[in-house]
Amino acid sequence: MRVLYLPAYFFPVLAASSSLNEKRKQAFADAGFDTIVYVPTPCRGVTKEIRKKYRSKQLPLQPYDRVAKVYGLGHVCIVACKPGLGGAAMPSKTWSIMSSGRAVLANFDEGELKEILEKNHCGAFTKAGDLDGFVSTIENLSQHPEQCAEMGANGRQFIMKNLTREVGTQKYISVIKSIIKQ
Repeated sequence: MRVLYLPAYFFPVLAASSSLNEKRKQAFADAGFDTIVYVPTPCRGVTKEIRKKYRSKQLPLQPYDRVAKVYGLGHVCIVACKPGLGGAAMPSKTWSIMSSGRAVLANFDEGELKEILEKNHCGAFTKAGDLDGFVSTIENLSQHPEQCAEMGANGRQFIMKNLTREVGTQKYISVIKSIIKQ
């Protein structure tokens, strides 16, 4: 099973060094996972040592029409943060992962992300910093690839139903009409 890890854009060294630490890397290796770290350019703070250590691929920033191919590199894509930094956050890459039909594995603070993943069955959630729960979840997903595929399809369906340009435009129109009526 390939695990795709995309470090946080603004704090990639923080994400790569803390969230993909030696214990996690070793746990992945022991379980037979091939971890890919994709570092988009620009990659502020990601050192050559980190790239080499985690076999990261530094590619030029990809055009929007290639995003699905990037996320398609993994069977599951990780959205992670350090404990205490993601409570009210919704990483935009979550939408790209779901749009690409890939399951989301979140290691994040509880909040809207957890609610969306669980309510729509489009990914798995573990609390930020819970290494044992994270590794256990990824081991479970590796033994059930059909579950990953189903979650990926559910994520794509969620995006198509709720977050397309057409849906967003209709929401704006509805808001404007409701204001006009007042």
